[in-house]
Amino acid sequence: MNEATNQVARCGNNLNQIAHHLNAGGHEDASRAVSECRDIIKTMKRIIMDIRR
Repeated sequence: MNEATNQVARCGNNLNQIAHHLNAGGHEDASRAVSECRDIIKTMKRIIMDIRR
């Protein structure tokens, strides 16, 4: 379970980095970035559900 928790934490860190980058105006195609963030969130939710099982 520790490995899964670490993976979720890494995903969260990556998502924070993406959000910071977008907020700084560093991405010209915001709709693509938002889509990528949604994909990351979906993956994180699946990982969390697996951990809870």
